[in-house]
Order: sequence, then structure tokens, then C-alpha cells
Amino acid sequence: MVCAAAFLLAACSDDGEAKTPACEWLFVQTADEAASANNATLTLASSTDVFGFTDRPCRNHELVSTQDFASIWDSGETFFEDPPNAVLTWNALGGQMLEREVILTDASVNDQNFIEYSYTLETGDDVPDTMFDVALFIDSEAPDCANMVVPIRCVTWKGNRPVDPGGG
Repeated sequence: MVCAAAFLLAACSDDGEAKTPACEWLFVQTADEAASANNATLTLASSTDVFGFTDRPCRNHELVSTQDFASIWDSGETFFEDPPNAVLTWNALGGQMLEREVILTDASVNDQNFIEYSYTLETGDDVPDTMFDVALFIDSEAPDCANMVVPIRCVTWKGNRPVDPGGG
């Protein structure tokens, strides 16, 4: 217990040097409609950019193109090595919001510029063939954003304040 407390204090100390904290990125993709096939493939009918954001202390956000986002599943990239968990939500008949937990094992962009995800179902019943008012909340750990293929902005921190990338 003492070792753990000492480690936390050392990790949180402000020695005045600029540091880049480990940032965990979360992503959200929305669509008016989505299709699922055989509880294995999910296509969100949207070519709108995927919104990504981080929690404290980073507080970054970015819009990522569908092409760039799907590339995170390419060989040697973050999601190829460690597929992310996600929650899929949609409105059912009668206005009830339903959800399923999935693991997104692969992604590619089709000829309509829609992302097609391969997934495994974690919880709940089958995913319906057609869904409306869809949101996909994607969890990830991408602590080394500087080395990701996706052009995500990294912020350097000094103490508890971001340092201007231009040197200010």
C-alpha cells in the first residue's frame, strides 16, 4: 500500500518538465440507419467523420475521417492488436432505446464511404438486421497518440497546464 501511494505521488509530482500524459481516446459514430448481417458485420450508413475525444487531463477532441478511422484496424496499428469494446445503441419501434455490447474486430470503408465493422457480440440478444437513430460508442486505449496512423493532435503538458505546440 505504501509503495502504491509513493508511486502515485511520484507520478503526479510537478518537476517543471513538459510531459505528455497517457491519453485514452473514446470515439463516437452516429447514423440515421445501420445494417447488421449474421451478427458479424455492422454498417453505419454515414460518411460523416468519427468524433474522438479524451478525458482529463488531456481534454482533446478531433474529427477523424472514415478512411483514417478504419485504418486504425490495419496490421500493426492500435485496434488490430487490441480490438476495442463498443456499445451500439438504436431506437426500436415505440421509441425504446436498445443497446448491445460488442467487440469491433475489424473495419473497412465501402464504396459509399461507410465504415463496415466486423464484430463479436459481448452481451444481449442478436443485433437486428436494420436499426434507426444509431450511435456507436467506441472505447480504446491509445496512450501513444503521436505514433497512431490517424492524425490525432497530441498536447504536451507542463504541470496541469497544456503547453502551446508553437512553443508558448
